[in-house]
Amino acid sequence: MLVHGTGGVALMALQIARAAGAEVVITSGSGAERALARRSGATHTLDHRTQDVAAQVRHLTGGAGADVVVETVGGSHLDVSLDAVRIGGRIAFVGLLAGVEAEVSTYQLVTSNATVHGIETGSRAMLEELVEFVDEHRIVPVVDSVHRWEDVRSALRHLGSGAHAGKVVVVA
Repeated sequence: MLVHGTGGVALMALQIARAAGAEVVITSGSGAERALARRSGATHTLDHRTQDVAAQVRHLTGGAGADVVVETVGGSHLDVSLDAVRIGGRIAFVGLLAGVEAEVSTYQLVTSNATVHGIETGSRAMLEELVEFVDEHRIVPVVDSVHRWEDVRSALRHLGSGAHAGKVVVVA
């Protein structure tokens, strides 16, 4: 599995995948965040700024590519995911950090034969199943920072800066 980034969604995806027995490659441009990902269970970490992520994923998988890619960046970054996914693999599209529109290689989309699934939210039953899995496997979310409700603007600025690794939590 390939997970892009070290935000709250990415690190939770990493932890869930590891609990399910998957090997996980995670990307980040920050050495500290890659170290956090390794402590959180990542099998391999890649620096997306200096490494060809798709080529490295193919190398790590013996040329096959990732069975599943968690795409948290969006925009034309989807091409990286299409290049890294195995033929017939799945891309869970959960983020739009790079914007809501992009040119995408339709050739890569067709030749990868990948399923790209946009994800926003799920049903109550899906949430209950997830909570049960998280409880059963004792998964503790990685929390970057906790903010009081009165400081919600500060929390949103921090989240928007992209300088967080893990969840940004607001409490009442």
